[in-house]
Amino acid sequence: MEEVPGSEESLLALDEQPALTGQNEEVLLIRLGVVDAALAGLEDGHIDPELRELDRRLAVLVGEPTRSAPRLRREPLGIAHVDDKPPLRDGGKPGASVLKPRFVHEAESRSPSNGCLVWASVRERRLTEVASKLACGGARGARMEDEAATDARKTLTQLTAAIESHCGSDLLGLYLFGSLAGGGFYAGKSDLDVMAVVTAEVEEGQQLEELRALHEAFVAERPAWVERIEVVYVDRDVLRTLTDRPRGRIAVVCPGEPLHVRDAGFESTLDWHGVTTQGETILGPPPLELGPQVTSNAFRHAVEVLLKEWPSRVRAPWVAYVPAHQGYVVMTICRALYSLATGEQTTKEEAAAWAAARYPEWSSFISEAQQRYRADVRDSHHALISFTDHAVAQADDLIR
Repeated sequence: MEEVPGSEESLLALDEQPALTGQNEEVLLIRLGVVDAALAGLEDGHIDPELRELDRRLAVLVGEPTRSAPRLRREPLGIAHVDDKPPLRDGGKPGASVLKPRFVHEAESRSPSNGCLVWASVRERRLTEVASKLACGGARGARMEDEAATDARKTLTQLTAAIESHCGSDLLGLYLFGSLAGGGFYAGKSDLDVMAVVTAEVEEGQQLEELRALHEAFVAERPAWVERIEVVYVDRDVLRTLTDRPRGRIAVVCPGEPLHVRDAGFESTLDWHGVTTQGETILGPPPLELGPQVTSNAFRHAVEVLLKEWPSRVRAPWVAYVPAHQGYVVMTICRALYSLATGEQTTKEEAAAWAAARYPEWSSFISEAQQRYRADVRDSHHALISFTDHAVAQADDLIR
């Protein structure tokens, strides 16, 4: 569970072409080429000198790839049979035209280079709109975001003190990663992502129960952070395996799940990569003094493995009834494709904008999915709770 939608219009609606919302995730996975057509060759592309002033993430996208994703002769058939809700890491549960001339309507409209130019325009438009809104009073929104980040930092300080006090000398290092560290934090939606490196594996039994009680008490005193704190406890032996195939046991508390012990997986590889590339040291030495650097090949392999799990997950029948989860799936897939293309991690927003430009036929679908994912569902949930309580309270009168 991560972010709340803002009041501004979506920047992902790159054209006025009809939306493809009738398609399902199976079609999305196939049409995007997922892994097999993962935008190979971008590293060797020529960088347009006119884009030198843009950041490196943007410039690399202008490179002409050696090949493009294959085009289908016809749409795939529907899903023959139909895991992971937004909070869980490993399972469980349009707008105006942006760019003229309209590259997406040209004969080579599916060319990655054209899509990248659209992405460049989206990025420049975003900067222009932000500046305009600030000049017209949009600074209020900026202040709200700053206040949210400040509140998150305050909560992080309190969480740090609690973990340090509980673990003592067994805590070797504490590191922040995710949206707060990477600049994609959304008030009321984003969670805190922390990795604690400890001397030894957290054992099931009393040790696990005491640590679980700590986390339950922490969020009980801070209702705004219920289902919004994730802490991974990992020992150095497990860290050493993250550049190959993750092995060993880790303890995790995350949205939707209380603290529990599970096998380390490729999610841990991506978490550690986030710590070492975009994270912040809260306590202890720099992270690379405790564990290895995740190589580019290991990072891409972890992304690929996790991406290939989605075709089966999206077929779970309950997914059709949870719009926010559908949005989460689309944002996660966009970020995976971005990582395969560039070898880097980025925010869901930037990955979605990149994917919308790369695959203009899916831009409206991606935009709508992002809106569903960012939607704040708390008000409707609270209304549901209030109505249910009212209905139950009326039961006695109705029976009489």
